[in-house]
Amino acid sequence: MDANKFQALVKAEMDRSGLDEVTAAKIVSGRLGEAGAPPDRVIPRTTIATEIARVMTAPPTMNEPTVIPAPPPDCPSCNGGGWYKEAVELGHPNFGKLFPCACKLQERERRLSERRLAYLGQLDRELGDDLRHATLDTFDLRRARRRDPESAQSLRKALQAAISCLDTHSWLYLWGQTGVGKSHLAAAVARSAAAAGRSAAYTSAPALLRFLRAGFQDRSSDERLLALQTVDLLALDDLGAEHHTRDGDWSDSVLFELINARYGADVQTIITSNVPIDDLEPRIRSRIGGKAGREGIVLVDNDDQRRR
Repeated sequence: MDANKFQALVKAEMDRSGLDEVTAAKIVSGRLGEAGAPPDRVIPRTTIATEIARVMTAPPTMNEPTVIPAPPPDCPSCNGGGWYKEAVELGHPNFGKLFPCACKLQERERRLSERRLAYLGQLDRELGDDLRHATLDTFDLRRARRRDPESAQSLRKALQAAISCLDTHSWLYLWGQTGVGKSHLAAAVARSAAAAGRSAAYTSAPALLRFLRAGFQDRSSDERLLALQTVDLLALDDLGAEHHTRDGDWSDSVLFELINARYGADVQTIITSNVPIDDLEPRIRSRIGGKAGREGIVLVDNDDQRRR
């Protein structure tokens, strides 16, 4: 039997039984041999091997995966359900309650680890080279002005406020002149949140406005703003610098919409600025002050370290 006829029989068997091509080829070959067909009608074993090799090396079709993964084995504790009930008597506080199995908890941890890596990767791109490695541990308290106890106390207070807001998820407003370490602390808080599996974003106020303005062309500004309104932690750097632009009214409107949405949703926001909070637009000042409170508005008093 020539190869064309053999392939036609294999295809017919595949259509009839739904088997893959290799299995169908073996079945057709076995039938030809069992039927006692003359030698010239039985396909030689070498041809069978050649056909099977051809099938195995052929590129997959669009609907045919290269490898079909085996189903994961069922967990012996929950039989693959992911949950279990405790064997307790009626009236017990845990009677009828579902508890996550160890396999369920492991799967959650795996997904959390993947989410952490994704969040950190995205955040590192936003932070850039200068702040990518900023952590709370690397905030140098020795940068305080020499023989100036007030400066040293200010840096310690700022660091403690940054550490505290990680646990409480509270707002923080750090202000002071340029180069005193405000951006370092904001970036460090954002990285710590991302490492814990929370979504975090970092941007300066001018960059945020450019990001939203760029969405005018493809009408994606609303989606971009929504992403910043809902992220678990937003580090908004250099608030107040946007007043140097020509569209100050639009800037105030957009920033108020952002901060007001985060205020209403009670999602954490870390803000740095070169100006005291009283110099901000009144509506924005009210929202920040309402969330940060007295302890969350911190002056970082030091010399510009970038000039050193």
